[in-house]
Amino acid sequence: MKPRIIFLALLVNVVFMLLPLYAKDLKEVNIGILFDGPSFINERIFNTVSKEIKDLIGDEYTIVFPDDKILVGDWSNESIKDNIELLLEDNDIDIIIALGFMSSSDLVLREKINKPVIAPMLSEEMLNIIPYKEGTSGKKNLNYIIYHSGYKKDLRMFKKLTSFNNLVILANKNYAENLKLLKKDYLKEAEKSLNADITQIFIGDDIDDAIRQMPADCDAVYLFPLMNLSKDKLAELINKLNDRKLPTFSYIGQPEIELGVLATLSPDYDFIRMSRFMAINLQDIILGAEPSELPVIFKPSEKLIINAETATKIGYQTTWDILTEATMYNADKIETDRLLSLSKVIEESLAVNLDVIAKQYEVKASKKDIAKARSRLLPQISYSGQWTALDKKRARATPGNTNRHSLNQSVDVSQIIFSEEAFANVSIQKNIYRSDQADLKTLELDIASDAATAYMDVLKTKTLLRIELDNLEVSRSNLELARTRQNIGSSTAAEV
Repeated sequence: MKPRIIFLALLVNVVFMLLPLYAKDLKEVNIGILFDGPSFINERIFNTVSKEIKDLIGDEYTIVFPDDKILVGDWSNESIKDNIELLLEDNDIDIIIALGFMSSSDLVLREKINKPVIAPMLSEEMLNIIPYKEGTSGKKNLNYIIYHSGYKKDLRMFKKLTSFNNLVILANKNYAENLKLLKKDYLKEAEKSLNADITQIFIGDDIDDAIRQMPADCDAVYLFPLMNLSKDKLAELINKLNDRKLPTFSYIGQPEIELGVLATLSPDYDFIRMSRFMAINLQDIILGAEPSELPVIFKPSEKLIINAETATKIGYQTTWDILTEATMYNADKIETDRLLSLSKVIEESLAVNLDVIAKQYEVKASKKDIAKARSRLLPQISYSGQWTALDKKRARATPGNTNRHSLNQSVDVSQIIFSEEAFANVSIQKNIYRSDQADLKTLELDIASDAATAYMDVLKTKTLLRIELDNLEVSRSNLELARTRQNIGSSTAAEV
């Protein structure tokens, strides 16, 4: 018995001694990163991607993103090709991840790739021209991800939101050549399907030039990724479009919503989900899977987001159905000229209520009636006078009997010493006045109570609305989860 115990103790000690050695010997995976060019969003993209990768496989492998292997182009095809060649030829890099539309496009169109590559920044429309085979790339060392559902769904939703007739599409000027991944006549197809005129403008650093090119009858603007613009430049462009009261729709999603774009179908959590999808593919590649056999279709949630602050600024209004469907961004930051507190609401309701105003005049009239009744008790002075003049003819006809001119005057002074009726009338009028005052106070209290109740009802309704919207988001999330479980075969359609 003792030898067995001693053996187990030694075994446990050996295991604990080997654990640190095992941790030090975790396989190191060096990943190269490609960006098309400098952009305020690069750090945000990289942080999300690297976090999801490390969260998934960081305990199994040492994941390294060497600083000198995070290559940023200058938005030219030449710089992007050079960076791709550097990483493809670098023996220290195990896997390449292209976090740009242009670099992703270049990689998927190459005839041969000599090491595993993941290109996650492609859209659904590109399936017509890039390698695709039964849900995979079918091309050695290539795994791409169809992350975006495409401009067509964006434009259909934008049309539903605004019913535009003259649309302007603003695109990165450096994407002009890379839009070859789309059909050459994609604008004509879009015009036909949307029954609208579409003007495409490629934009560089001069945003004023792009705005000058916009048709005078433009009534909506769609933003392809404008990552070539600095954050300040992009914000300036969006503000100028908002100043023109033009509704805008973002391809890239949440980052541009935060800068003032009206709407998008690409919430931030879709990119997080896509990053997890990519991390799973990366894990499979590290474990020995062939990239060409890994899934490439990612299903975004296509959740409509509307910037409530921008909607108010440009005077945009929509239907209740759309409002219940959408997530309202910045709903609590809408600027208003009037901020109403409970006391202010009560004060204004009393000031403009017609019943209160009418009752106030009744009180004033009652007060006048007291003065009128009291006037009978004051000394009464009356004066009367009569002037008579006869013409000469009449005066001669009655000589000595009638004065030709006569003046009669009288002054009467009286004071009521006691009059039951007069004193009673004063008392009655005072009681009527007090009664009217009490009625006015009661009416004011009723109005104040109604106003306060309405104010509290509004706050209550807003709170309930937020709760219901949160519940709706939970239900949508559960539905998305159920669909995902059904798609991977872990549940049936009954759960959906």
